[in-house]
Amino acid sequence: MTCFAPFTVLRQQIREAKDKGELVPSTEAIRKQFEALVINEVSPMLKHVASILCQDGIPASAAIELDHQPAYAELRLMEAGVQLFIVDMSDGANIRVDLHLKGETTPTQTTFIPISGQVKERLSFLLEELLIHTLVPPQHCPPATPQGVAAMGHQSN
Repeated sequence: MTCFAPFTVLRQQIREAKDKGELVPSTEAIRKQFEALVINEVSPMLKHVASILCQDGIPASAAIELDHQPAYAELRLMEAGVQLFIVDMSDGANIRVDLHLKGETTPTQTTFIPISGQVKERLSFLLEELLIHTLVPPQHCPPATPQGVAAMGHQSN
């Protein structure tokens, strides 16, 4: 596998230009941004989580729907009746993570994660926390740390 430089300075300059309003991405560019995030970061992460769950006896699968409106990626735990959706917010600033339990059409929990900076780390932390609190009985769940909650982004229930 080839590793490439993270182009940190370039990405920081682009973020700053966006924040100042000097660079305003088109709707198509925002859609492509989410698509790149899903293909390169989210999908491999969800496939990895599904594999880990399956190895531990919890049937799970991952899927992406980039042609759907809104586009999304999904982690489904079949027997547990749990679905996690990572949804394109079409604003270029956030992604939305929806937790659905037992076939509910309305999310049980919704969390917004900023796309700029550390999205992969924030998303992996959030997915792990949601799965622990959904699958593991409460007496076995470690308490959430203040640092972890702050890293997750904005939540609404």
